[in-house]
Amino acid sequence: MEIVTPFPKLGLIQLDLTLQWPYLMSRLHSASVRITSDTIVEAIEVGTVKVTHVYSRESRTIAVDHVVIISARIPNDELYQALAAHSLDLHRIGDCLSPLDIGNAIREGYEVGLAL
Repeated sequence: MEIVTPFPKLGLIQLDLTLQWPYLMSRLHSASVRITSDTIVEAIEVGTVKVTHVYSRESRTIAVDHVVIISARIPNDELYQALAAHSLDLHRIGDCLSPLDIGNAIREGYEVGLAL
């Protein structure tokens, strides 16, 4: 498995704020996940992904079975709506309400917890 990111570091903002970086990196390393930073995806074809380093402009092709794309975040409150139909006391936080980074979602959860 390989994770490709255009940033200098995986989870550059989100993970640094939550102190999860060492835990995540340890798990990824144990699972032999390759992390390729400073690299953009140029093309996705059947069985391959072409990537290019943002500074050197060197390209390479990665053989793949599957591609997972993480891009624009769109709020998703389907679960909230389904549960709200049963008159449950619910609170929306994080991406259910609006796309945020993980630090903001944790803060929202903490604030809701304090208010209960």
